[in-house]
Amino acid sequence: MMLKKISINIAALLFAAIIFSSIILFINNFTSKIVEYKYIKDDNKSNNYIPTITDQHNAIDFSKEKSLEYGFKNNHVILFGSSELTNRAHQFIPYNFLTKNLNIPTIGIGKAHFELLAIYGYLSAYQEYLNKDSRIVIILSPGWFEKTDLLPQAYNSHFPSYIANKLANDENAKNIFSSYLNENKDNFENLNATQLKLIHKDNIIVSSVANVLNYIAEARINIKNIITDNHEIKADNIYVLHKDPLMKKQFKIVNTEVQWLDLANDAKNIELNNMNKETQWVNKKYYEKYVKDKKSKKAFPNGINYNKEMHALDNLLDLLAKYNVDALFIMQPLNPYVYTDTNDFKPVENIISEKIKSHGMGYLNLIEEQYQPGVLTDIMHMGEYGWLLTDKAIVEHFAK
Repeated sequence: MMLKKISINIAALLFAAIIFSSIILFINNFTSKIVEYKYIKDDNKSNNYIPTITDQHNAIDFSKEKSLEYGFKNNHVILFGSSELTNRAHQFIPYNFLTKNLNIPTIGIGKAHFELLAIYGYLSAYQEYLNKDSRIVIILSPGWFEKTDLLPQAYNSHFPSYIANKLANDENAKNIFSSYLNENKDNFENLNATQLKLIHKDNIIVSSVANVLNYIAEARINIKNIITDNHEIKADNIYVLHKDPLMKKQFKIVNTEVQWLDLANDAKNIELNNMNKETQWVNKKYYEKYVKDKKSKKAFPNGINYNKEMHALDNLLDLLAKYNVDALFIMQPLNPYVYTDTNDFKPVENIISEKIKSHGMGYLNLIEEQYQPGVLTDIMHMGEYGWLLTDKAIVEHFAK
């Protein structure tokens, strides 16, 4: 009798899944017909910097997601990073300078706590667009390797069900994020259906229930958008930076025409005009607020525990190599005029460097024997000179 009830319940769940699948298919087909890419010459309306593809409620923002997808599809420069990307006022930050000045469409994605596991997740979610002509650039931060692992709030912010379901459908990504969620589930306030699906990846019943709940949630959102004519699916709000795929010749043209040395002097002077030796080569406003009375001068007061972040780097490199992506990595430095233990990171940087180079990918190490003031604007975030060096590295790397 009990087995009969279980069979009936499972059958009911599967039937519900089929019904809701049909609803979602209809809604998504309808949505796909009205979502179009609109090319604009003025990129002020475009999403060339995307802190996260979710809204304030951690639900998918389709205008951002479609812009990112378009960038992947057309081999635009996709720049991954964290908090250093949030300063939109920087003249030489790549998503500004390359896009507006050099006609190289560039999308920046990431904000604070967007680390290697999250970047791997996004590359995995959009892996159908990865190829030998993909232009992937990743800004590495030493702080990622101090204590590692993606914070639950960062996961929720960057992995709405729309993206997480893509991960659940890929065997490697599913296993990686299942391990992460199992290890960190007690740190999440509430686990949603997709997270439960990943945690219980081998449980058919839980997965079926999670699928039904996901279908209900997605149907509710999409139907509401259609009824209210929500901006998330209106065609005239999906703006893109460039109407054609980005070709290698554009990088070659730029690389021969741009006066990098003159620009480097301009970029360096912007930062040096607002800092000096007395401010420990930190911009004056930041120095007064955060550095002047700071007692601790250590970047790694508790040592460096890099195992998890290094494992995420391995997974990321393997994924890129699978699709023959010649990615470029930029190692962001720490300010040695503020921190006294920056040399502690050198052995870790050596490991990172070897891993990247062994995969045949590009690497710019801005941690140098003689630190150049102006590379950073504060203690750890890229300044105008650092961004100019990054711009130059991007153009040279993809002009090869």
